[in-house]
Amino acid sequence: MHREIIRKQSESPARLQAFFQTCLRTVFLASVPVIMLSLSACSGSEMGAASSNASLNDDIPAPAASPVVLTIGTADTGGSMYPAGNAIAKALENNDSNLKINVSASSGSVTNVADLVKNRFDMALVSGDTAYDAFQDLPPFSGKDTKDIRVLGAVYSSMSNWIAPKSSGITFVHDLKDQIIANGPAGSSTDRNGRIVLETLGIDSDNRILNTGFGDTLSRLSKSEVTAVHGFAGIPIASLTETAEKMDIRLLMFRHDELLKILSRNPAYHLTTIPSGTYRGQNDAIATFGIKCLLCVSASMDDETAEKITQTLIRSSGDLSKTIPVLGELSNPEFLCTDLPIPLHPGAKKAYREAGLLK
Repeated sequence: MHREIIRKQSESPARLQAFFQTCLRTVFLASVPVIMLSLSACSGSEMGAASSNASLNDDIPAPAASPVVLTIGTADTGGSMYPAGNAIAKALENNDSNLKINVSASSGSVTNVADLVKNRFDMALVSGDTAYDAFQDLPPFSGKDTKDIRVLGAVYSSMSNWIAPKSSGITFVHDLKDQIIANGPAGSSTDRNGRIVLETLGIDSDNRILNTGFGDTLSRLSKSEVTAVHGFAGIPIASLTETAEKMDIRLLMFRHDELLKILSRNPAYHLTTIPSGTYRGQNDAIATFGIKCLLCVSASMDDETAEKITQTLIRSSGDLSKTIPVLGELSNPEFLCTDLPIPLHPGAKKAYREAGLLK
């Protein structure tokens, strides 16, 4: 090799230059695959990292949606609205994990309407006669901007119940003249309905009416602080059931002509019957009147929310009818959307049409 180099050095400069160019070309061509392989490896690493990152991003769960918290107004805990409101709240939450429903006790329908239009409640249970008067701008709502009340569905029927101890000897509601009556909380549909009944039957203002919660019923009757108790709610009314278990009571009656006079006072009322055996010691069915209790909202509730809630009511109606006796009428889903005294919310109407319950 040394001899070859010495021999090449003795050759002409031109031939020596050609020899070195050939060597450089050979080295360069041998290096190209290595360079390309390195570039390919680098590129592959970057793409692999990008692909890996994309895969990791795919595995990252989307941020959980913020829960929607709604409040439903009911009434006194001893009546029917409160347990009905609890059952409805549970049904809504069970069908939509993003919903949280707060159940609020209140003094009843009249105050529930006021709280709806003032956005203190998102939903509220309201007696149909009260809802009708609010929508029609009639007393006690005249000039109070309550016409924007709407309904998602009827959930049960409220019935007029009047009880007195058997020892009182009282048989008919019209026998209560000059007696002391527990007439439910002030501002409730029970109080309002009871006053309409007494006025229609000619029982004047000398009659003593106490506004007390249903929970006080048994105590006041046992102490003879009141002669009779009025309840306007879905049957059986819990506090009246408890009272009938502790003392002998009589469910007071109306004459047919008296019922017709009462019905003429409000187009939302209808004739109905309290079945025998509803309360202990009640051996006969009692003719009375009633009205649907409505799940109401403001007209300002967005259509999508109203539709979703109504869809849940429709899907859950059968199960709800089995939760508590007062919701038994929901075994027929048409009960939700027929014979309503005020308009349905547009979102609710859409849900009923899609379910084939409305045309």
